[in-house]
Amino acid sequence: MDAYQSLLVFNVFVSSVLLFSALLAAIHYGYTSDKSYLFYGGYLASMFLYFLLDVLVLPYTEKFLPGWKNHVYTFAVPINVLPFYLYLRFANEFVFFQKFNTSIFKKVASAANFLLVYVCIDRVLVHVSDNAELSVQLWFFAKLAFALFILFLLSEAFQTDNRLAKVFATGTLCFVVGGLAKICHEKFFPVPQPTTVLWRSPFFFMQVGVLLEVLFFNLGLIYRTRQLNKEHTELQLREQETRKTKELNEFKSRFYANITHEFRTPMTVILGLCDHLLGQPRERMTQSVTMIKRNGEQLLELVNEILALSKAET
Repeated sequence: MDAYQSLLVFNVFVSSVLLFSALLAAIHYGYTSDKSYLFYGGYLASMFLYFLLDVLVLPYTEKFLPGWKNHVYTFAVPINVLPFYLYLRFANEFVFFQKFNTSIFKKVASAANFLLVYVCIDRVLVHVSDNAELSVQLWFFAKLAFALFILFLLSEAFQTDNRLAKVFATGTLCFVVGGLAKICHEKFFPVPQPTTVLWRSPFFFMQVGVLLEVLFFNLGLIYRTRQLNKEHTELQLREQETRKTKELNEFKSRFYANITHEFRTPMTVILGLCDHLLGQPRERMTQSVTMIKRNGEQLLELVNEILALSKAET
C-alpha cells in the first residue's frame, strides 16, 4: 500500500468513526430524548461533511456525488460554520452550563446565535451582492472571534469543579491543537501531492484531534449517562420515601382522629356512671362498677396501642 492509499484508508477510518458515532448518538436520542445526543450526532455528521473538503478526497467524492466540488465551494462558509454551531449547542446540553453557571450558558447560547446571523450575512454577500472577497475577509474575522471565545470557554471549564466540564474542555483542546497544526501545515505545505506521506495531509492533524475529541466526548457521555441514571434512581428513592412519609402521616391523622373518638366514649360513660353512683344505694353499685371496669380496660387497651405505634415510628 503506497502513501496515497494509506491516506485514503485513514480518511475512510476517520469518516467511519464519525458516522458510526453519529448513528449511535441518534439511536440514543431516539430512546432518551436527550438533546445532548441530538447535537452531538449533528456535530459529528457535520464534521464528516467538513472533511469531505479534503482535496485528496474530492475526486472520490465526485464519483458518488457529481458536482460536489462546485457545491462545496459555493457553500464553504455554511459547511465550516455548521460544526461550530452544533458544537456550542452540544456544549450547553452536555456540560449542564445552565445548572452551575448561568452566565456561561447565556454566553454560549449567544455565540451560537451569532454564528447563525453571520451565515445569513455571508449568504447575502455571496448571492445578492456577489462579493466573494468580502465574504472571505468576514470568515477570517469570524474564525478569529470564535477561536478567542473557545479559549475563554476552555479557561472557564478548566477552572470549575465539574468533571464533565473538564472532560469537555480536554476533548476540545485536542481539536484546537489539531486545528492549529493544520493551519501551520497549510502555511508550510500549501499544495499536498498524491505521493505525500500520511502526516503531510492538510487534514491529518485536525482529524487526529477530532478522533481524540470524539474519544473524550464519548467517555464524557458515558459518565454523564451514568450520573443521570444515578440521579434518577436517587430521585425515585426520595419520591418513595416522601410517598411513604405522606401515607404514614395520613394514617396517623386517621388513627388519632379515631382514637380521640374512642377515648371520648369510655370517658363519657365512666363520668356518667360516677355521677349515677353518687345517687345510688350501696347494693346497686355492682353493675355500675362492672361497667366502669370494662370501660377502663378499653382505655388501657387504647393507651397500649398508642405506645405500640410510638415504638414502631422510632
